[in-house]
Amino acid sequence: MRESDLAAADRLFRLAFGTWFELPDPMQFRGDAALFEPRLRSYPDGGLVAESEGELVGLSFASCWGSLGVLCPVAVRPDLWRQGVARLLVPATLEIFARWQGRLAGPFTFPQSTTNIPTY
Repeated sequence: MRESDLAAADRLFRLAFGTWFELPDPMQFRGDAALFEPRLRSYPDGGLVAESEGELVGLSFASCWGSLGVLCPVAVRPDLWRQGVARLLVPATLEIFARWQGRLAGPFTFPQSTTNIPTY
């Protein structure tokens, strides 16, 4: 992920998660929160994107909390769900964790409920 990907990554993230949580307007997921810019500053090698024909269609991000590697988010454009995009992103993200040599790595997950959307 590059700085030039930030706006597209934000749109894709909101669309994917807002669709998953069945929000009336998926693009309103997480309000005005800026997720990727601070993460990219903190972990410039932690973000990955998947592109098709020059368009961002998937992303994943690795963060490090001490010795714990955290995988979150992984997002894929909804019309490409179940097409294998995440299957390409997750192993590449695990390679980042291996390079960082943390003690443990795992996903950070959201609950599958539209009534309990996290606000952190």
